[in-house]
Amino acid sequence: MTAPVRGAERVVAGFRGLRIAVEARLREAQARNAERLLSVQRGITPLDPDGPGPHVRNLLTVVTERDGLRVRVGLPSDALASEGFWFRFLDQGVQAQTVRYRRAGSQKRHIIQVPARQAQLILIRSLATVQAEAQTALQDAVAAAVREVRGR
Repeated sequence: MTAPVRGAERVVAGFRGLRIAVEARLREAQARNAERLLSVQRGITPLDPDGPGPHVRNLLTVVTERDGLRVRVGLPSDALASEGFWFRFLDQGVQAQTVRYRRAGSQKRHIIQVPARQAQLILIRSLATVQAEAQTALQDAVAAAVREVRGR
């Protein structure tokens, strides 16, 4: 013998409302986290007079995916990564050497002398700086959304 389940529609609607509230709060938190990470990355990326083209620090940016929940910080596109290739030398270090390269979409070849660089570990240091704060912000966003839905 079966008994009808009462209130299932209300429970489903509550979960749907929770999902919407959580996503909205997470979008806000992710945007703040991304801006904080970008700020730290720019702060610890040196202005390197030996680098070709614009200073790498000025190329760092934030790209938010369409859903607003995923963000990419740094040099998030192939074009930016190509233009800011010097960032790898600053971040990971390099021995003095001659480097041959082509920019994305160009057939022109460039040759430059790269001076020795000690690794700055910009990505690791910036993530370590903001990780705990970002994690707390995301947890707080979820908790606030749950409180908001529960209070309705």
